[in-house]
Amino acid sequence: MTDIPPLTKGDKTRAAIIDASYALFLKHGFHGTSMRQIADKAGLALGGIYNYFDTKEEIFGAVLDAYHPYRKILPALEATQGETIEEFVRDGANRVREAIGDAGTKLMPLAFVEFVEFQGRHVGQLAKTMLPIWLIFAQRFSQKRGKLRR
Repeated sequence: MTDIPPLTKGDKTRAAIIDASYALFLKHGFHGTSMRQIADKAGLALGGIYNYFDTKEEIFGAVLDAYHPYRKILPALEATQGETIEEFVRDGANRVREAIGDAGTKLMPLAFVEFVEFQGRHVGQLAKTMLPIWLIFAQRFSQKRGKLRR
């Protein structure tokens, strides 16, 4: 088992900025949230944010990344087992469903902000992260025997 190092003060501050931003973006939208509001909610001086993020859009990207369930979905897909296509799909679906939990309730409002205010500008980066694992999953799927039922 690998020991996970404790979070540094900087890690905790960055997480506080992300959490504060998440709440504010959901309440006011991206354009309705100011850097000052983020700093106040995170318990920082306004200038303190700039030690961690250059722009508010960079913060939004970090929020989207932090609240997207891909970090849980990808390991679930990699761990999927099954000899037949049906077993493989059933196991994968169960693992993903278990991994996601309530993450969708946190992601959907962010996805709305992403598509309304950014026209999906950040989705490409998420796709670049997720696509290699999806491709491996699809390749493993295609090597299974049997067929899916309708």
